[in-house]
Amino acid sequence: MYDVTGKKVFYQELEKEKGDFENTLSPTHLTNGIYLISIALNGQIDYQKVIVQ
Repeated sequence: MYDVTGKKVFYQELEKEKGDFENTLSPTHLTNGIYLISIALNGQIDYQKVIVQ
């Protein structure tokens, strides 16, 4: 997870097994703002915007 300046503020590596996958983040240490989450799977990276209020 990165803040709007590009600084990495959170990192978690997870093992995915077959089937659907779900994970919940609890960003209690983060200040209010906009963050980007990068998700890498099978050689592709996807970015999702997250708003912490």
